[in-house]
Amino acid sequence: MKTTFRNFLFLLGLTFPFQACHQDPAPEIPTIQAAELEFIGVEHNEKLQDTFEFLLANQNSLGHKSPIANKQVLEEFLIAQIEGNTKYPANMNAIGVAFTKQLFASSNKQFARQEEYFEELVLGEKVKFYLGELNSILSVETFGDTRVAQEIRVLEESIALENDLSDRELVLLYSATSVARHSYTYWSENHENWAQLGPDWTSQHSYKTGPAGNIVKADVAGAVAGAAGAWVVNAVIGPGQVAYGGAILGGAVSGSVFQGVYEFLDWAW
Repeated sequence: MKTTFRNFLFLLGLTFPFQACHQDPAPEIPTIQAAELEFIGVEHNEKLQDTFEFLLANQNSLGHKSPIANKQVLEEFLIAQIEGNTKYPANMNAIGVAFTKQLFASSNKQFARQEEYFEELVLGEKVKFYLGELNSILSVETFGDTRVAQEIRVLEESIALENDLSDRELVLLYSATSVARHSYTYWSENHENWAQLGPDWTSQHSYKTGPAGNIVKADVAGAVAGAAGAWVVNAVIGPGQVAYGGAILGGAVSGSVFQGVYEFLDWAW
């Protein structure tokens, strides 16, 4: 996965050479609040449900394809979803697409440990600290633990007290916390539905489901990668953080689906 992210940043440099090298720094705006990034988590869950409904509708046909073909079908669906999201600028959607392609092209069968993944990112020490705290909160064995959302809210309150985090760092952190809260809720309510897709597609009739937080950590890693990718092309933070939305959302949904399929279905990889 470390190679995957390195390739992802390299691909961004090739895809957006003018923006990455020649744009002026993004202007500063008033401090970002957690509520301004709430839409990321909400839309993330909507896209997860769209993916589930696609898999359910195509359950029979996918059951007769090879694992490689299944993986390609899922990748193409996610890319089409990202590219078709007209709410966000095309160049930000392209970052989500680049991340998705690199993720599905990797030899990894599941997402790397989040701590290893973030080693590839150039982040400030406070950002790393808060991402580490979020990682600890998500290290839960089961779904449905109400303390998870509560602890994430407390973490957001702590972040809000910091006075030396840049707006870009706040967008990254609040995107991560928003995705984490909403994703954990989604999987708590829907993991059994996803698991029920599995038996018709595999002869093993068993799942590799590890700690419940594994999938949510993959979401968070994807969201952070999207935000970091937006930094590379100097995206200007706009009202409602729309400029970042496509990149963050695309990364988060792809990370979640990739890990969710690994955990529950066992038919693609």
